[in-house]
Formats: sequence, C-alpha cells, structure tokens
Amino acid sequence: MSLANKGQAERALEMGQQYLAAHNPIKALRLFNKSKNLYALDGINQWCKKAALAVRKQQQQQQQQSSSSSSSSRQSSSRARDTRRARTAPSVPTATQPTDPIVIEILSKKTGHYYNILGVTNSSTDKQIKKAYRKLALKLHPDRNTTPGAADAFKRIGEAYNTLSDAEKKAEFDRWGPPEEENQAEGQRRQSSGGFGRRGGRRYYEDEIDPNDIFNAFFGGGFPRGSVYRSSNGSGNQQQSNGNSNQVEPLNQLMRLLPLLLLFMFTFLQLPSSAPKAFALDQNTRFYKPVFTHARYIKPKIKYYVTKDFARNKYDMDQLETSVERSYLERLGNYCRQERQQQRYDAYHAQVNRDRQAQRRIKSRKNKYCTEYSARAEQIQNRRL
Repeated sequence: MSLANKGQAERALEMGQQYLAAHNPIKALRLFNKSKNLYALDGINQWCKKAALAVRKQQQQQQQQSSSSSSSSRQSSSRARDTRRARTAPSVPTATQPTDPIVIEILSKKTGHYYNILGVTNSSTDKQIKKAYRKLALKLHPDRNTTPGAADAFKRIGEAYNTLSDAEKKAEFDRWGPPEEENQAEGQRRQSSGGFGRRGGRRYYEDEIDPNDIFNAFFGGGFPRGSVYRSSNGSGNQQQSNGNSNQVEPLNQLMRLLPLLLLFMFTFLQLPSSAPKAFALDQNTRFYKPVFTHARYIKPKIKYYVTKDFARNKYDMDQLETSVERSYLERLGNYCRQERQQQRYDAYHAQVNRDRQAQRRIKSRKNKYCTEYSARAEQIQNRRL
C-alpha cells in the first residue's frame, strides 16, 4: 500500500461515514472496503464492522416488515419482487433522506430555535448574525444545493434570519422564546393582548415570508419597504403606498437581478485559480516531498507536501504557509463536524436503548479534531487581534 493512496482512502472513509449517518449502510460498507484496500487507516476495521452490523440489521427489519405486512399472495409476490430489485439495484440514498452534512445538521435542530439554527447566541451582534446567514445561505440555496432536504434547511435559516435581523422581532423572541416552548396560559394572554404567539396576526416565521425573498433582499441590498406576506396561492403582496409603486417598479426589477449577479460572482470567485498549486496536505504522485511550516506563529507545525524541485526562494513563504494553515483548518472543521455528527448519532441510539452508562460515556467523550480545531482557530483569532 502506497502513501499516495492515503488521501483517497481518507476521502472514501469520510464519504462512508456520511452515508452511514444517512442510514445507507450498504453504500457505506462499500466505501469502507474501498478505503481499506487503498490504505490501512486507523480504525477502518471498526467502521467496516459497524457498517456490516447495520446492513444485517437493516435486512432483518426488511424481512420482518415483509413477513408481517403480507396479507395476500399478490402482496407477498410483489414484495418479493421489490426485495429482489432492491438487492440487485445500486444502493443510493432515497430522495427523502438528506445526505449533505450541513443539511443534516440544520434539520436536526429544533424548529423555532433560531439562534441554534444559525449557530449564534443571543449576545451575537448584527454583523455576526449576517455573517452566519450569508455562509449558510450560499451553501443551501436551491440553485446551488439540490440534495434532499436542502430546500427545508434553506427555509429554516431564512425564518431564523428574518426574526433575528429585525430588532423588534428579536426582542419579542428573546422575551418569549421559541413558539413551541410557550405554555398555554402565556399563549392565551398574548393572544388577547397581541403578542409574539398571536394566531390571527403574527408577523413572521413559518410561511409568511418566502425564504427566496429573504435571500434576494439580503444579497440585493436590503429588505423592501413594508412587510412581505405570502398568501395561500403562493403569490406575494407588498404593502406599499400606491403613489410610489410606479416609481419603485424599475428599481425593484433591478434589485431582483442583483442576487443572481452576486451568485454568479461568488461562484466565479470560488473557481480554481489559474495559478499552479504549490502544496498538498496529502501525499500523492506529484506532491510527495514532506516539509513542515517554519513560521513561529503556527504552533504546532503543520506537515504538508511539495514537489521535488520545490525551492523556498521562489515563493512568498508567509503567504504560502498561511494558505497551508487555512486549508488545514478547513479540513479540521470538516472532521469536527463528522465527529459531532457521529456523537449525536451514538447518543441517539444510546437513548433509544436506554443505556445510561453509554449516554454518560458518549457525553464525556472528547473529540480530538474539534479540540485541535478550537485551539488553532483561537490562535488565529488572537494573532489577528
């Protein structure tokens, strides 16, 4: 096994973990076996055993369901045909099962917990809230993310930003909390006085504002004047004075085009640069010479790989090592999300099985990638200050 295959093995392991979390153990087992054949990573055998156990468990559940629900010979024969087709067809995630880790993370959070959905706190500034929404919106917009569940996740972050970006709505939300946590007595009192949870005249969240309108307004330069409501047939109605409607119409048309222009601009900026790549975090046939960062402010040092004819005097080493640090931090962030996702998955199964000892063990388990990610991120933040 060559070290050049280590990067491919790690990617196969990451994809297998995502499929396993999305309840597709067959595809996960194939990827784990592929990773094992490419390079013997630490813990790959445990992942293979875990995926194989999940496959057996899934097959047993399918057999129990097919045997208990067959009421006639026609139904039993159709279920047998479906079972054979499912075994011979390539195993891919169903349309209703999210596969994107970001989508899974957003949908796993409670509806109405707007701070948690955006990943901010009630002490976060308006700038931090806007930054969190911008980052998620660019990844979840339906034009760029067509994976299952992405539209629902995009709608959730739109509801959260619509509430937290308005000072009055944010004050009401901080006062009363998420809608599902309001008790009946408080709800009845606010219904008579016209508060946050009023049924007949509430002004935001759920289906009153289209998340695409929020996205367009955010990237187009601000919300349109007046409140935007969504009717039952899906059409929008802006409450504006009739005297200014004709004057604002050309401006509105221009503002509708700006989000698309900005989206294309962001996509263009994220395209690979024409400049040749100077390093790689994984060893391969081109970048196989190992080196370490020399900058004193990068602690501990980061190992990366360069070409055979690499010469330090040809590059701006400060800029190069900063790029190495940024790429390494991004990788740690991805690993950290996978660790937390696996921890939530294990905690859920321990709770279902009522294994309190396993729950305590999972809760106290330390995530090494998250720990290193936090330490390096704090180091970078202190360096900028």
